[in-house]
Amino acid sequence: MSDTLADSQTQSALDGICMLDMTTGMAGALGAMFLCDNGARVVRLVGHDDEIVRPEPGFALWDRGKEVVMLDSRDLETLHNLWQAADVVIEDIAPGFEKEVMFRAAAKANPNLIRCTISAYGNAGPLLDEPADHDLVMARMGILANQPSFRGGPIHVVHPVASVGAGLLAALGVTAALLHRERTGAAQRVETSLMAGALLYSPKAIGDNLQPRTMMMSPAGGGPFYSVFECADGEWIQLGCIHSGFVDLAAAVLGIAHLMTDPEFGDGRYPQSETARAKLFNIVANAMRTKPASKWMRIFEDADVPYAPALTTEQAMDDPQIMHNDMIMELDDPLLGMTSLAGLPINLSQTPGNVRGPR
Repeated sequence: MSDTLADSQTQSALDGICMLDMTTGMAGALGAMFLCDNGARVVRLVGHDDEIVRPEPGFALWDRGKEVVMLDSRDLETLHNLWQAADVVIEDIAPGFEKEVMFRAAAKANPNLIRCTISAYGNAGPLLDEPADHDLVMARMGILANQPSFRGGPIHVVHPVASVGAGLLAALGVTAALLHRERTGAAQRVETSLMAGALLYSPKAIGDNLQPRTMMMSPAGGGPFYSVFECADGEWIQLGCIHSGFVDLAAAVLGIAHLMTDPEFGDGRYPQSETARAKLFNIVANAMRTKPASKWMRIFEDADVPYAPALTTEQAMDDPQIMHNDMIMELDDPLLGMTSLAGLPINLSQTPGNVRGPR
């Protein structure tokens, strides 16, 4: 586990860049975190004491390394001075006249200031004033539709893909704008949205030559040999057999190779019907329940069957692969105490990122 904080002798890619974080949501916090991890000085502007250390556990990660400045919204002189010293401001303030007046003043105070806006649905259109709630955005963008479900119909998606996507896009956009400013001397405005973040994770496409999916994916997975299965000891394994060669290998070690010649089941990948697919899935599931996970993993390893143990979050954070790559670090969070958090997700060989410290 890595516990290395910023080394003053190490040059990071964004050293010397100052960024004002005027966001309140996850997307902005995440986007600013990526830049902070890579050397930018990020200053969070907050208006109340209870915003200094945000209680949601995720902000222990997203706010790491950032400085905090308490700012009265009426203190225009201090805000003006901060704008003059900054290279970038990232904000998710709701649209309105006062907001535009404020940022016009910012641009006048510092023409080199790059402004990154994260909105709910972009800067135009009938949804312009809708709230920036990533669950509502995902619903409108079709993310909840056609998801595997035991009851049918749209389902709630736990992972906040709209906010994660928007945070990634914001960080990418700001970095591109900084490069452009370095080359030309010209600042610009960067705009992205939760809507764009949601669409980033949507693999849906419509076209005259695209064939619609004929079989829906189940909550357990996409096929009888590409699903997650419970073993005899209550542990779970994900099989990853896509093409017929791997399906045949898995069927052989499961003792059901003879079924692969049954026309009802096709080659194991494309059963003739949903009923046949469910039937074959149950056959595979029953076979998996005959041995503990540790034994199946040895069998699959020896037979070259693609698989992975379905770990808990705690197990995953202790996985040797994660440890070897320093993907987890410990920080002494002011609210949570010693906390294990995700480490640096991007490694640069010449200008490595660093985490300055906790939030």
